[in-house]
Amino acid sequence: MGRITYLWAIVGAIGILAQAIYRLSVYSFDAVSMGMEWWQWSIAGLWVGFNAYAEGWKGFHLAFSPRVVARANYAAKNPTWVRLIFAPLFAMAFFDATKKRLIVTYVMWAMIVAVIVLVKLTPQPWRGIIDAGVVIGLFIGVCSLIYYAVRCVNGVPPAASPDMPHE
Repeated sequence: MGRITYLWAIVGAIGILAQAIYRLSVYSFDAVSMGMEWWQWSIAGLWVGFNAYAEGWKGFHLAFSPRVVARANYAAKNPTWVRLIFAPLFAMAFFDATKKRLIVTYVMWAMIVAVIVLVKLTPQPWRGIIDAGVVIGLFIGVCSLIYYAVRCVNGVPPAASPDMPHE
């Protein structure tokens, strides 16, 4: 049951991110296909670079991905039926985490939803430019999750805390 929980946690988390990449890529391609001025391309390049670093590297690679893998590894070693069924949500710290981690998780997701609502109101090509930056950050996040998950399977678990309430 532990291996299935681990695999479902990782694959489910990757699936959530991949689904967002797929949906947002459409708007980025629309912006490109409608044609952009050189200065819009410059802004897009800066925005994508910023998101690759801030969201991809700092947010995903250094924080989110190691914690997701650490929690998936914890669930694999301490399996329950609830953790198995909801493994991706457990790994992403939506339940059974420290109070601080739960607050951070829910506040971050609320902020993400608020930004999504605002970006939907933004006209092209700006929406596509914004989404292109988010897509690169999410792509780095998926790659980072795979990296940490493979290392963990090979005996090198991430140093991140699983943020369990009893620790």
